[in-house]
Amino acid sequence: MKKKILCVLVLTLCAISFLTSATISSPAATVKLIRNKVISTTELNDNVAQYKAQGVDVSTLQVLNAMINAEVFSQGAEKAGYSLTSDQQDALVAASKQNVESQLGSTLTDDQFKQVISQQTGLTMEDFKSYLTQQYIREQYVSEAEPDIINNIKTPTSTEVLSFFKQNAKEFFNPEAVKLSHIFIPISDDETENAKNLATLESVLSQIDNRTITFEKAVTEYSQDADSNQKAGDIGWLSIDSTTDQQTMGEDFFNAAFALDAGEVSEVIKSNFGYHIIKVSAHTQSKLLGIDDKISPDDATTVRQYITSYLTTQNQQQAFIDAYNTLVAELRSEASVKILYQES
Repeated sequence: MKKKILCVLVLTLCAISFLTSATISSPAATVKLIRNKVISTTELNDNVAQYKAQGVDVSTLQVLNAMINAEVFSQGAEKAGYSLTSDQQDALVAASKQNVESQLGSTLTDDQFKQVISQQTGLTMEDFKSYLTQQYIREQYVSEAEPDIINNIKTPTSTEVLSFFKQNAKEFFNPEAVKLSHIFIPISDDETENAKNLATLESVLSQIDNRTITFEKAVTEYSQDADSNQKAGDIGWLSIDSTTDQQTMGEDFFNAAFALDAGEVSEVIKSNFGYHIIKVSAHTQSKLLGIDDKISPDDATTVRQYITSYLTTQNQQQAFIDAYNTLVAELRSEASVKILYQES
């Protein structure tokens, strides 16, 4: 277990040491592959403090060796010609911004993106760019220097997949959920307009109840939700354990949705955004999943497939760690390394 922890620390400390500025103090170690680098005691103590602040129990010597490995790796990558232009670094930042926007479901200004990065990582944009650059170089260098290890990914066996499922069976659970369609008119600042829209939906509901119009036809004629109008009002699944959805839509909407059986249509409901008539097309009860059940109602992936993918990813990560450690060992054998720090 200690060996595995140290391997992970090595990777993490790569990023940290690249972002740590040199400080003048007594030397803890010197490293030379293509240039002489002094690792100061102050730098070492700062890194140790960061890990202790995160609750990671490591010795100072372990951290020092990880810092030496990071420096040897950095010099080895430079010696091998791995570098990025300013434009390429900007492209990495832009790709990261697009990824964050995709997760949030909205476009961010540069200032908003900086704020997100600061909140999530504590880094300035320049430090974040440096981190992305070093991460990219690390992945490229390791992959190309140790292809036999990187490409030798162990495929999880059926026995391993089944064993993982049995050990984590309680984690594979689907809460009660409903699949909804709606007819929607947003709330405005004009109370007269709101009253008119509410009356419109009351009239639409009466027509649906009297079967003079279908729910789907009413979506086309009355709903003001452009995203769902082309899908018969379908707005996807709502999970009963989603506090985010409950806070977003409002308790009245949430409770009304889960009070309906499949095929039923609600009364006119007011949410935090407007007025709705909702129809439940499916209502599933909470259940523990079997290994060949779908992981969620709207995902065709089975639990077996999910576990296989998860274990494969773990094996890929371990292969990268092994390749990194192998490359660093080779570089350390070529470099001149002197450890001056002595534990008291």
